[in-house]
Amino acid sequence: MVNPEGTTSVNRPTGSVRQIYKFHWHVLFTHFPVSFLMVAFGFHLLDIGFAPSGFWLATDIVFIAAVLTLVPVALTGWVTWKGAYRGAKIRLFQIKIAVSWAMFAIGIPLAVWRTALLVGGTGDAGSFHWVYLAGNALLIVGAVIEGYYGGRLSHR
Repeated sequence: MVNPEGTTSVNRPTGSVRQIYKFHWHVLFTHFPVSFLMVAFGFHLLDIGFAPSGFWLATDIVFIAAVLTLVPVALTGWVTWKGAYRGAKIRLFQIKIAVSWAMFAIGIPLAVWRTALLVGGTGDAGSFHWVYLAGNALLIVGAVIEGYYGGRLSHR
């Protein structure tokens, strides 16, 4: 990249180089729950289509991982919001915060329920697997909303 003085970014003073390599933890963490949720949804569809297949175990493990990774995403998002954006109370952040809380409200009970089924040894949710599939779909929609507004924020 060429700066106004005509030199490349490699030739910039040492103080500005640090900004180039600033690491954004929130950006890194956000991709894990999104990926896990989509994989869990796909595994669940495979489990429904090819039962008894054993995909239920993969579905549960990946879904639980998705819910667990929501924690560092929320924490790093909060730190970024408080630090870089000084806790701005604009509509964009209000939507992101509300969706984040909704994702926790849906994800935690589903993960606890599925963990109880795993620990109980049954692993089978019976006719309630549609509740689990719908909850997972809602979490994917929440992740899409979060990504949309996060993209609007970072690409201004």
